[in-house]
Amino acid sequence: MFDAFWRAAVYCLHPRLVLWSLLPLLLAGGAVALLGWTYWEPAVAAVRDTLEQWALTAAMLQWLDTVGANQLRTLVGPMIVVALAVPVLVLLSLLLVASLMTPAIVRLVAARRFPELEMRRGASIWQTLGWALACTLAALLALVLSVPLWLVPPLVLVLPPLIWRHRDTLDQARLFRAAMGRNERQALGFYLELTGQLGGDQRLVRRARRLRDRRRVALQPFFAGGRGAFARAAAQEKSPPVARQWGFLMNMELESFAATFRKHVPAAA
Repeated sequence: MFDAFWRAAVYCLHPRLVLWSLLPLLLAGGAVALLGWTYWEPAVAAVRDTLEQWALTAAMLQWLDTVGANQLRTLVGPMIVVALAVPVLVLLSLLLVASLMTPAIVRLVAARRFPELEMRRGASIWQTLGWALACTLAALLALVLSVPLWLVPPLVLVLPPLIWRHRDTLDQARLFRAAMGRNERQALGFYLELTGQLGGDQRLVRRARRLRDRRRVALQPFFAGGRGAFARAAAQEKSPPVARQWGFLMNMELESFAATFRKHVPAAA
């Protein structure tokens, strides 16, 4: 195994392999530059329009405007486009390496180490490319289907640090009116009390209690997709006590909020 390791390390420095390794990089980099030049602004605009059509993200974006954090609102769209483009770029790079570098490496090793070994022919290059492309498309499909699962929780976790940073400049009356107009008074009260508990500010806790609807006693899923049997069982186990007080169940522990809060609000750690 050691012999194979040092030979592989030496082959990585071979001039021919170094040149072959630059080809996928140049192709992927050129494709990204061309697509970015052509579609960057339309992609960012499309993401912003989509976010504004979703009730949860639209409420968060409007809340950012309410508290005066307009610069953060402008960064959300580009960040999501980059987050979606990076996995695609990685998959494209792997596909290029598999189709361009792997055959060259096999031929080089065969010529230098096993010149007398008979070369067996397997699938054609088109079959190989088709199989690699099918696997890539399957990976992209899995990525697209998983977007809601990894996009929403970070937005949920980042709200307490945002509230904390702007707690002294919040327009309380305007914020309360906006929450009541959208029937989100319980959600706003939950976030205010959670932020007050994480930061040790009783003013936020007292503000939150003005929003509590005493008539609401049944626990409901906080996320729209959390109504399945498995999701509800996980939420029953992990919901923070403050979420239950406000009538919510969520598959997210209090420590997740606390860790994000400590990370973005070091003074409160």
